[in-house]
Amino acid sequence: MKDSPSPEEKLLRLIRGEKRPKKAQTLAAQEAALPKKTIPELTIPSQQKSTQPERFPLRTFMTTLFIVSFFFLLSAFLYPMLNLSRVKLPEVTKEEVKTSSASGLEVKPLESYLEGIQQRQIFRAATVSDVVPVSTVAVTNTLDLFKDMTLVGIISSDPPQAVIEDKKTQKTYYLTRGQAIGDLKVDDIQEGKVILDYLGTKYELYL
Repeated sequence: MKDSPSPEEKLLRLIRGEKRPKKAQTLAAQEAALPKKTIPELTIPSQQKSTQPERFPLRTFMTTLFIVSFFFLLSAFLYPMLNLSRVKLPEVTKEEVKTSSASGLEVKPLESYLEGIQQRQIFRAATVSDVVPVSTVAVTNTLDLFKDMTLVGIISSDPPQAVIEDKKTQKTYYLTRGQAIGDLKVDDIQEGKVILDYLGTKYELYL
């Protein structure tokens, strides 16, 4: 068995027991003197109040639109009926229309028109005095003139020359534009042909 503590040991234990509560009290006082740390409260998004404006209900909008449309159509149909009595229509007056009667026209018989047509002689045979004789002198002279003229060749010079032979006189002429043989004047010289002017009329000679 263990030895029982001596009176000195008991006294030491009592002293130690008193000191321990004092240390605990001092620690509690120190903790109370320290500033307390506050933890911010967390808020759940679902619990927050919505800041968005409330939408206008669709059903209310459709009802309002229907009522306005109904009154508009009703006024469109009733307005002409209410104001019909105020509209004054122009009075229709009967005007006498003067027409010439068929009895006032003078109708001639068919025989009178036939006599007038026969007297005018619309279709009649031409007499000898009405026919104008055509002079063949100019045509004969022109044919005789060109019958003896022959285009022998064209000289490509500057200016070009036309070689024309007169078989009647047995002469050959080298003519440029503007030159003439009597009344026969060279109007233009082209490739393969010559244009001659005889008394204002154009004629062509070919190779």
